Amino acid sequence: MNILDSTWAYKYKRYPYGDIREFKARFCCKGDQQVFRIDYFDTFAPVVSWTTVRILQILSVILGLDTKQVDYTCTFLHAPITEDVYVCMPSGFEEEVKVLKL
Repeated sequence: MNILDSTWAYKYKRYPYGDIREFKARFCCKGDQQVFRIDYFDTFAPVVSWTTVRILQILSVILGLDTKQVDYTCTFLHAPITEDVYVCMPSGFEEEVKVLKL
C-alpha cells in the first residue's frame, strides 16, 4: 500500500473593510502521489462534451427556451471511498510515525 503525504492549508476570510473575520484550516492529502493499480484502478470525470452543449443551445434557440448557468462547488467532496487510502500524519503532531486511514 502506498502511504500519501499530507499537509495543512490555512486561509483567513476578511470583512470588506479589511479586518480578519475568521481563520480556517483544512487538512489535505496529496492525492497526486497515488499509483495506478496500487491505490486506484479506474478514473473518470463526469464532464459533458462540447457537442452536447452546442446541440442543447441550438435546441433552446429553436424552441425558445430559457437557459441558465450553474456552477457546483465541492460536488464530489464527500464521495464515498471504496479503496483503503492511508495518509501520513501532518506536521505538528508529536507522533509522526503513525498513519491515518481515510
